[in-house]
Amino acid sequence: MAEAAAGAAQALEGAAGAVAGAARQAAPVIDFSANGFWGGVTLKITDPRIAAGVVVGASAVGLALAMSRFYRDNRDDADDAIRDVIERRRRQRRRPRRDGGELQPDPEVVAIEEGSLYVHVGFRTEDGYDFFSALYDQEYIQTRLKAEFKTLGFQGELKVILERSQVPGREKERAGRVDPGVAEMFRRMRIRDTSFHPTTTLLTESESGIETASVSAQSGVSSEDVPEGPFRRFRLPLQPYRDSPTAQRHIQACRTLERGAELLTGSGYTDPAGLTLLVEGLVMWELFDDGSCHYFLYDPDNLQLDKKRLNNLTSTQLEHSPGDSSCLFLQAALLPDGDSRVERLRQTVNTILQNGEEDPLHPYLHNISCMLALSIWENTGQPGPALAAFATALMYKSDHPVTLYWTALCSMDVSKSDAIQQFHQYLRVAPPCDVAVPHAHYHLTVLYGEQQPVDREKVEAHYRWGQEAEKNRLPVLPDVPESFKDDANEAYIRATSTNM
Repeated sequence: MAEAAAGAAQALEGAAGAVAGAARQAAPVIDFSANGFWGGVTLKITDPRIAAGVVVGASAVGLALAMSRFYRDNRDDADDAIRDVIERRRRQRRRPRRDGGELQPDPEVVAIEEGSLYVHVGFRTEDGYDFFSALYDQEYIQTRLKAEFKTLGFQGELKVILERSQVPGREKERAGRVDPGVAEMFRRMRIRDTSFHPTTTLLTESESGIETASVSAQSGVSSEDVPEGPFRRFRLPLQPYRDSPTAQRHIQACRTLERGAELLTGSGYTDPAGLTLLVEGLVMWELFDDGSCHYFLYDPDNLQLDKKRLNNLTSTQLEHSPGDSSCLFLQAALLPDGDSRVERLRQTVNTILQNGEEDPLHPYLHNISCMLALSIWENTGQPGPALAAFATALMYKSDHPVTLYWTALCSMDVSKSDAIQQFHQYLRVAPPCDVAVPHAHYHLTVLYGEQQPVDREKVEAHYRWGQEAEKNRLPVLPDVPESFKDDANEAYIRATSTNM
């Protein structure tokens, strides 16, 4: 009996040694350039405890066998899941290209090899690598694969490791070069992408306008968990995505506006703290035009504030405290485009600077400066003065996505190369759920399509990414302007119909 046990232990140790030996082997090598790719990487999918070396012997064998057995039993579905996550594709037929060819993904899963599951990912362009790099570095790929494998019945843990990188000029560079601020946004967000789950419960078109997961199905949040209030219809559909920085900002903006309205109406329009909360909510929501401000403050479907009493409070407060930046901003925000709006916004910015960090709007100085730049652009129709104002706004916060986006849009009339650079800068810092992400990709489609010679691969890539971002946008966010999509579609058709 003892001899049998010793023999079994020896066999187990031998198996463990084989597993350890296999783990020490170099990852399979694939020549990406020979397959027509700009570069590529090899990923390894394994158990995190094996990767960290915290389990050995029988435990390591068991974990390795569990992963191997799962993959063999679910090879086709597992391969589809890996391609879906890395290529960010939907399980549906893609629109064919005008020339009859297939739209080529970038990045693209070139091959998947059994063992510790080695995944070879090719990049057709440097942009494809940058896109993949951000997803890998912020653990999107690992998070999504874990969720996909779980739906296929895999109960274990997994770790995605960058095993080898073959990218021109970047051999020593790890995947993911996103700055710490953006990295934190990704980590908080964990990018809740529900597009790959056929069991997702969808809201009706009339409820959301887009296909998006229902509250109860995706997040475990029922409608009873969302407080009542004038903006509940905005907050409720955003709850499933409350880990997204964009959804968080909009939900916080709604609650701040609602609290401001409660203070004002509860005090009989005498509490100036309510004014400050209103302003903070408008700025958080990034409502920069007077029409939106009027709509959210006064419309019966929204806060339904008393315009006369609110104006009276604002004027009275400024008589007693001319340096009240909240009152100055509110007056400016409600003015139509023109010299008066520009001057009042400029006065607001100067007042905040004079008051210093004690001013309640000081944390929003970059937002208000961006609003001033937009008003200058609207008022003058000249990109030069507006770009100077945008540059000033970026001095206060260099990675503010909205300012970067509008700077790029304004630059399109001055320097297309600068606009391309600025749109890419915006995409590097903006959360993937930001409202202007599809806009930026569609603009880049047009800009790359206007280059000579036309960079067909970049045109195709940004057109596809724009479509994907548009399909996955958060509920209650506005639709992408049709003119943006039409211009991008024309650029895409021209580029793909040109003989290369």
